[in-house]
Amino acid sequence: MKSEWKRAVLFFLYLLSVYNGAYAGQWQPLCLAEESCVKTGYSNSFSGREPFVDNTGVWFHTSLQENDEFTVFRVKAMDEPPEVYPDYDTNGAAFINANRSVLTQDGAVVTALGAYSLRRDYPGTGQEAEYVYQYSEFPNNGTFFLAAPERVGDVLLYMWTSWIHGTVTVRSMDDGLTWEEIDEDFGFSAALSYSVRGNILSANPQKNGFWLILLGWLNDLPVLIQDPDRKVIWLVESMDGGESWQRVDDGSFPDNAHRIVHDPEDTLTSYALTDQGLYVSRNEGLSWSATTLKEKISTLVFVPRNPPLRRVLIVGTETGVLVSQDEGLTWEPMSNGLTQIPHTVVYGHGMLIATSELGYFTCQAVDCAGVAQEKPIPDDQYKIEVAEFYNTNLDHYFMTQDRDEVAAIEAGKAGKGWQRTGHTFRLAATID
Repeated sequence: MKSEWKRAVLFFLYLLSVYNGAYAGQWQPLCLAEESCVKTGYSNSFSGREPFVDNTGVWFHTSLQENDEFTVFRVKAMDEPPEVYPDYDTNGAAFINANRSVLTQDGAVVTALGAYSLRRDYPGTGQEAEYVYQYSEFPNNGTFFLAAPERVGDVLLYMWTSWIHGTVTVRSMDDGLTWEEIDEDFGFSAALSYSVRGNILSANPQKNGFWLILLGWLNDLPVLIQDPDRKVIWLVESMDGGESWQRVDDGSFPDNAHRIVHDPEDTLTSYALTDQGLYVSRNEGLSWSATTLKEKISTLVFVPRNPPLRRVLIVGTETGVLVSQDEGLTWEPMSNGLTQIPHTVVYGHGMLIATSELGYFTCQAVDCAGVAQEKPIPDDQYKIEVAEFYNTNLDHYFMTQDRDEVAAIEAGKAGKGWQRTGHTFRLAATID
C-alpha cells in the first residue's frame, strides 16, 4: 500500500512538471480552446499559411474542418488566450497569410486574393472589407505568378503575371485606398516575374524603393547574357514607384532565389533565400556569396535576446528548423517536438512560430535544440512515453521519458536494484 501511494504521488508530481513547463525545451502545438490542435490545411508549408504579424499581434488562419472551412484567430502574447473570429470572411481562405498580405500605415491589411484582385480591411474590428482592385479581364488560363503587395511609405505595389497577359504592375499612392495599373520598364521585353514559395517583391534596405527578384525568359536576349535556356535571374530596383527598374546585382545573384530578408541591424547586409541554401550580400545587394547553409530554406527570422546573449538567426527548412548563434557561420537543428517535413518560421511580439501542414508550434526562449522525428505518429503525434522503474533495495520509484536515461538505468549505470515495473504512461505534450 505504501509503495502504491508513493507511485501515485510521483505520477501526480510528474504531471505537474510536464504541464508547468518542465518540457519547454521542445516545440509545443498552438491549440485553440475546446478544439483539437489546428492545421493549416496545406501539405506544403512553403506555399501555405505563414502567420501574419501586424501592430496588434500575430494572426493565424486555420483549417478545422474536412470541408475546408477556416477559422481566424489572433494571439497578442503567449500569456494571453487567443481571440477567435469564427465569422470572419476568409473569402476562400486567402487572408491571414504573410505570403499574400501587407500592412498599411494606418493599420489596415491589403491582401491579394488569387492573382487578380486586392482587398483592404481592418482585421478584428468588425469593419467591412473593401475590394480595392480587380483586374477587368479574368484570363481563361489560370496559370499565374504573383509578387505579394509591398509598401514603401504610402506607396504600395502589387505585381502579377499570367501566360496570357504578361506582367501587370498595380500601384497605390494613397496607402492602399485606390489603385491603378502602370506600365513598368524592366529594360528588356517579355519579362516573367516568378514566385512559388516566397515574397519576390520587397522594400530595399533603406526603405526608400522597391526590390524585385526577376526571373525571365527573354525574347530579345542581350548579348551579354549567355544562357542557352534564355533564362535570367536578376535583382532589380525601382526608385519611382515601379515605373522603371534598374539592375542591382553584378551577376552573382543566386538562382532559384524566392525571398530576400534584410538584416534589421545593418542596412548593408541582406540575405537571399534559395532552393540551394542561404546567400548573403554585405554591399547593398551588389555581390552575393553562398553561406555555409546549403539546405533548401523557406524563411529567415532574427530573434533578439537580452544581453549578454547575442541574437540568433532561425530558418525554416524542408526537414524542420535550424538556428545559428554566431551570425550564420554555423547552424544547429532546433526541431525538438517537430517532424521532418517543410516548415516556415515567423517572429513577432516576442513569439516564435513554426508552421507546417500539421499546424502551428511555439518555442519558448529559442530552447528547442534537437532533431525532428522522422515520421508523424498517427493519433499519438504529440505524446511522450514515460517508463517507470522500481528499486528493490531502496523501495523507490523513478519515472523518465528520456530514452538515453532508460538505457543507462537498464545497463546498471544508476546502481543496483533498479528494474522496470512494466508500467508506462503516454502523456500529451500539448498546451490548451
